[in-house]
Amino acid sequence: MKERTLLLLFALGLLLVMQIGCDFTKQSMDLEKEIAEAIQERTEELAGNRQLEEIHYITIVEDGAFVFYQEEKTLHYGFLRNYVEDWKWVFGGGGVELIGKDNQMKAESEQAMTHSKVHYEDYPVHQMIYGVVNDPGIVKIEKEVDEGYQQANISRLDNGLTLWYMFIEDEDRELGRTIGKSRDGEVIYER
Repeated sequence: MKERTLLLLFALGLLLVMQIGCDFTKQSMDLEKEIAEAIQERTEELAGNRQLEEIHYITIVEDGAFVFYQEEKTLHYGFLRNYVEDWKWVFGGGGVELIGKDNQMKAESEQAMTHSKVHYEDYPVHQMIYGVVNDPGIVKIEKEVDEGYQQANISRLDNGLTLWYMFIEDEDRELGRTIGKSRDGEVIYER
């Protein structure tokens, strides 16, 4: 009797976990679809015939979401805010070339990383530095900030693209070198 009860409880628990996982996956897919629609709407307003190719990465922040997406073989970023029923474009831009002559993923230059600084007067809390990592040996990225270093977030995507980004909270901070390190802590890239 106890074994049957335990087996039943286990089966119910497993079903509950599967349901939660399915709901989370559905919510993620819905979020990506809503954001893709907002990006495409903005793209059509600005350029007419350009098409969103792929959303590479979404990071949710306190008052919205930063999105890295591909359009015409170029990596772009955008900041969107959720207004109750739908997502609206706030600002964005950028443009790091992803596809080279040999049709391989790479950044605009032959350096190990390329990066851009994102800052808008109305949103100083979202001063962001981001880039693309081309050297698979780089597993850690740090940015010199004032007298110390701040570590970047790194996302290795299923399609082979590796993004890095960090938010700089104080817009008056002095930014210095960008350093890419190996798993052993060896500096592979410095700019």
